[in-house]
Amino acid sequence: MTRSERKASSFSATRLPLGLERLEDRAVPAYTATLAGTVATFTGDASGDTLTFTIDGGNLRHNRFSAGNPGFISDLDFDSAVAGVQTLAADAAAVVNVNAGDGDDTVTLGDGVQLNGTLDGGGGTDTIDYSAYTTPVAVNLGANAPGLTATLGADQEVPPTDSTATGSATLTYNNTAHTFDITVTVDGIAPADVTGFHIHRGPFGVSAPIIVDFVPGGVPIAPLTPTATGFTFTATGVALDPLHEAALLGGVTYV
Repeated sequence: MTRSERKASSFSATRLPLGLERLEDRAVPAYTATLAGTVATFTGDASGDTLTFTIDGGNLRHNRFSAGNPGFISDLDFDSAVAGVQTLAADAAAVVNVNAGDGDDTVTLGDGVQLNGTLDGGGGTDTIDYSAYTTPVAVNLGANAPGLTATLGADQEVPPTDSTATGSATLTYNNTAHTFDITVTVDGIAPADVTGFHIHRGPFGVSAPIIVDFVPGGVPIAPLTPTATGFTFTATGVALDPLHEAALLGGVTYV
């Protein structure tokens, strides 16, 4: 009888060191919001955020729930500190204030959205995006408005003319006194040939009402100083009706 022997098998294993690596902290740029009656206030953090407002079924809608910000139940929820969906109707009574915080922030408005409140971009380079609008927009930049510039040409007449005259203008605005200083340089028109010189309120290509007349009754409010090719005009402290200042500072007017 043959004896069968079982040979024991042996295994060896090499021990490898096991280390844990700390993951980098990653925080979603965040907004919080509060709602008191019909007044909503959005407050951003130090990151560069994009805050979007649209209209959905008669209510205002934002994007911060979709962006993963805590506290919001949905994009229709305008109070991140209160349980449930706190909606805000998209009507004239609604006021939305935004403090975007630091960072390069963008506030995007859907077609027809009106915040009716204040927007503080905080630090960084900030953007208001009206590209979805299908109607003209007037924005009052107030004391923060930089010097405004304009170019003048025959194509801006309504209807356009074949004149070769050109011009340029610079304007600074005092939003406390509601006055502005303006300097205009014109080439191709002599002072004696000026029959009208004013600012309209209206978009390019539209014959709109005059809101400031520089030669009322044919008498200039400041000298039209002749040059070799045309004239210059400088007026200071020109009064502007507050009803028109948003249009002027928002670029809705043309000279």
